[in-house]
Amino acid sequence: MSAQNIIFLNLFFYLLGFLILFGFKSYILSQFAGWLSLVINVLGVLFSLSLIMNVTSERGIEIPWINLGDTVVSFDILLNDQTTFMYFLVQIIAFFVQLFSTKYLAKDPAISRYYAYLNLFILSMLGVIIAGNLMQLYFFWELVGFCSYLLIGFWYEKSAPANASLKAFLINRIGDAGLLIGIFLVFYLFKTFNFMELRDRFAGVSTGVFHLNTFGSWSAGQLLNAAGILMFCGAVAKSAQFPLQVWLPDAMEGPTPASALIHAATMVAAGVFLLARVSPILSHDAGFVIAIVGSFTSILAAYSAIFQYDIKKVLAYSTISQLGFMIAGIGVGAVGASLFHLTTHAFFKAGLFLSAGAVIHHLHHQQDMRKMGNLQDEMEVVFYGYAICAASLAGIPLFSGFLSKDALLISAYAYAEAHHFSYYLIIPVLLLISSVMTAYYIMRQFVMVFLNRQGNPIEETYHDILSGLEGVKKSFHDLLTADDDAQGDEKIINFLQKLGVFEISVLAMSLASLWFVFSASPFTFSDVWFIKIFGQTESHAAWIPYTVLGVSLASMIASFFITQNEIRNFYVNSDTEKSDSWLRKIGLNHFYLDYFYFNYIRPVFTGKLNTTEPEPAASFKKGLPGVVHYADSTYIDGVTKILARGLMFISGISEKAERLLIDNFVNGVSEYARKSGHYGRKMQGGQIQFYLVLMIALVICILILKTFLF
Repeated sequence: MSAQNIIFLNLFFYLLGFLILFGFKSYILSQFAGWLSLVINVLGVLFSLSLIMNVTSERGIEIPWINLGDTVVSFDILLNDQTTFMYFLVQIIAFFVQLFSTKYLAKDPAISRYYAYLNLFILSMLGVIIAGNLMQLYFFWELVGFCSYLLIGFWYEKSAPANASLKAFLINRIGDAGLLIGIFLVFYLFKTFNFMELRDRFAGVSTGVFHLNTFGSWSAGQLLNAAGILMFCGAVAKSAQFPLQVWLPDAMEGPTPASALIHAATMVAAGVFLLARVSPILSHDAGFVIAIVGSFTSILAAYSAIFQYDIKKVLAYSTISQLGFMIAGIGVGAVGASLFHLTTHAFFKAGLFLSAGAVIHHLHHQQDMRKMGNLQDEMEVVFYGYAICAASLAGIPLFSGFLSKDALLISAYAYAEAHHFSYYLIIPVLLLISSVMTAYYIMRQFVMVFLNRQGNPIEETYHDILSGLEGVKKSFHDLLTADDDAQGDEKIINFLQKLGVFEISVLAMSLASLWFVFSASPFTFSDVWFIKIFGQTESHAAWIPYTVLGVSLASMIASFFITQNEIRNFYVNSDTEKSDSWLRKIGLNHFYLDYFYFNYIRPVFTGKLNTTEPEPAASFKKGLPGVVHYADSTYIDGVTKILARGLMFISGISEKAERLLIDNFVNGVSEYARKSGHYGRKMQGGQIQFYLVLMIALVICILILKTFLF
C-alpha cells in the first residue's frame, strides 16, 4: 500500500469514528464508545508503523484538488523523518489516553461525545503533521484549536470549563491572526506555500539563483524577519508562550485524560512542530527573538509552578516551561534537540497527567495537593510510574529527560559561545535556572501527593526504591519457581489482574521515559538515535549536564524539607494564603498577568458597560467600543448631518428653480401649443369662402414681400 493510501485510509477511519460517535447517540453505543474509538486508534498505530517502513527518504506528494483557471490548488503531503515520528507519537499516546479514559469517564453520560471529539482532534493533528504547505497546515491548525475548545469546554454546563474554553479560543485567535499574516508574507517573498520549495528557494537566495521580493523601503531581510516573527505568533498562542500563555492553566478544567493528550503531549507541541517545519527559512534575528521568548517563558512558568497547590496546574505551568525549552531550542538552531525533547516530554508529561488523573479519581476529584499524601501504598503502581516520569522531567540520569534537556542546554551554550557570549549568554542562563526550578517543583508535588508527611528524604527514597526492587524480585521469583506451568500461568494471571487501565496507561508512559528507549548510554546524548537522525550542534561543554544535575539534586533535597514545613504550616494554620509573602503571591497568581489582562486590557475592548457618568467620560469608560461609538456619534454623525443639511439646502434651491423656471417654461410651451391648436382648429371650419379669402390674402402678402424685399 502506498504512503498516501495509508494516510488517507487512516484519516478516513478517524473521520468515520467522529461521525458515528457524534451522530448516533444511543445508550448501547455509549457503552462501547471507548472500545470503538480504541479499535480505530489501534488501526492508526498500525498505519503509522506501516508509514515509517514505507518512507525511506524525504519526498512530497502533490494531489490536485481544485482548478481555478491557471492556478491549481493541491493537497500536499510532506513525508520525511519529522512527519513519520510525529505521526506515530500522536497516535501511540492517544491510544493510552483513550484507554485511560474508558475508566476515568465510564460514568459520564456524554462519553460518546468525548470520544467523538478525540477522534476529530487526532484527525486534525495528523492533518497538521502531514501538511506539505503552509495554507493546508493552517486549515488543520485551526481545526486543532477548535477541537481544543470543544474538549476544554466538554463539561459546558459548568461555568468554569465554559469560560476556560472561550478564553483559550479567543487567545489562540490572536496568535493565529499573526500566523496567517506571516504565511501570506512568506508567499509574497517566495511565491510558494510548499515547504520543500520554500527550503530550496531560501537556499537559492545565498547563491543568487532566487531573489526575494521587497516592499517599499522594507528590504527582503527585514520582510523575512517580520515573516518569521509573525509565524512565531501562532506558536506563541498554541504553545502557550509569553505573553499569551495564560489560557493553558485554565484549560485544565477539561477532562484530565484530554489534558494529557492535547495540553501536554500533542496540540501545544504543534507550535514547536510548526517552527521546526519553517526553521530552514527563519532568519538569525527571528531566531534570537524566538529563543529569548522561549527561555523567558520557561523561567516564568517554572517559578509559578513552584507555588501552585492544584495538582493539574503544577503540570500545566510545567508544560508551559518545557515548551519554552523547546521553543528556545528552535531559536538557537537546535531543531533536532527540540524535537527530541518534544518526544521525551510527550511521554513523561502524559504519564504525569495520567497519574494525576488517577489520583484525582481515587480521591473523588480532590485536586488540592495539601490534602493528599500517603498514597504510595494505596496506589503503588501509579506511584512508581509517577516517580519515573517525575525523574525524567527533573533531568535525572537513567531517564530520557536527562538526555533531551541536556541536549538543549548544551545547544543553547554552544549558540552563546558561537556568538562570543555577550547578551546571548542570557539564553542558557535562563534555561539553567528553569531546570533547577523544575527539579524543585516536581519534588514538591511528589512529596505532597504521594509520600508520607514525615521522614528523611534519603531514607524515604532508599526505602521506596528498596521496597520496589524487592517487590519486583519477589514477583519474578514466584513466576520462575512455580511448580508447574499451570501454577506459573495462575501467578501471571493474578499479577495482571492487579493492573487496571489506569496502571497500564501510566506504566506505558513511564517505560517510554527510560533512557534505553532512545540511547544505549544513559549518561550522554551523543548515542541517541533520535539525535543521529535529526542532527545536533556539536559542543564540548560536557560539564553542563553534571553541573545541572548537581544543582538540581540540591534543589530537590531543599524542596523536600521546605515542602514538609509547608504542609505542617497548612495544617497548623489553614489561612496561610493570607499571610503569604509577595514572592509567593506573585508565583501563585503567575505574575498577575490574568489580573492585568482582565483589568487593563479587557476594558480596552469591553469597558464598563453600565456607567452613569456624563458624555464623553461615559463613552470613554466603555472601552474601545465606547470610543468608537462616541467618535461615530460626535464626529462622523456630525459630518453626516452637515452634509445632509447642505444637500437639503441645495435640493430646496433646485426645487424652486425647477418650479419657477423649468416648470413655467414647459407649461408655457404646452399652453402656447394648446392655444395654437385651438386657433388652428377654428381656421379649419370647412367653409370654402373662408379658404378662398385666405388664399387671396396669402397671395397678396407674397406679392408685397417680393416687391419690397426682393
